[in-house]
Amino acid sequence: MKHQIYNLFPSSVHSIELENFPLVKERVVSYIYKEKEKFPESVVKSNRGGWQSEDSYYTHDNILTQIVSGGLSYLGSCYKFPEMLIKAIWININKKNNFNSLHNHPECDLSGVLWINIPKGSGNFEFASPHNFTAASVLKSYEENFKLDTYNYPGYRMYPKEGSMLVFPSYLEHMVEPNKSDEDRISISFNIDIFRQPNKYNISSLKR
Repeated sequence: MKHQIYNLFPSSVHSIELENFPLVKERVVSYIYKEKEKFPESVVKSNRGGWQSEDSYYTHDNILTQIVSGGLSYLGSCYKFPEMLIKAIWININKKNNFNSLHNHPECDLSGVLWINIPKGSGNFEFASPHNFTAASVLKSYEENFKLDTYNYPGYRMYPKEGSMLVFPSYLEHMVEPNKSDEDRISISFNIDIFRQPNKYNISSLKR
């Protein structure tokens, strides 16, 4: 008997490794800590402890905007409409035992994270399946080999790597595990809108 599987309607997650990141890491970390000194009060959203900046770094040219837009340029072969408006960029610093609770990013199309400083044991990044409610019994019943082959998991853990970026649909719920190290875990997060018509803030105009 012939058996064929169609994995329909996937949620695509892009993993991008930035070239030459070790050469700029020190500059990025220095810039981030200077921003924290200038604006010590944290924004509080999904973060439980730690420091989160305002999300306005996309409004002017800076090293965060440059490296995010440079990484996003690799998505040009995947999307029909290359005009991507970066509508938010912010900094996350998680100290020991800090974490981010399960959340999504409403009112945008794509979201992402760029890992800057990831000490060993500082917490993994985990997605929750958007089908956890509607298909809970089905997801639990799959054999392990089938889940491995098809990515049909109730949740999926990603292991952060410095200089790597994830880009994903903003509706995907995700969380960050507690930082169990004694060092700061640092990342940059961002939101994107996709447009059919050219926009003066598209990625190509931001790239230097």
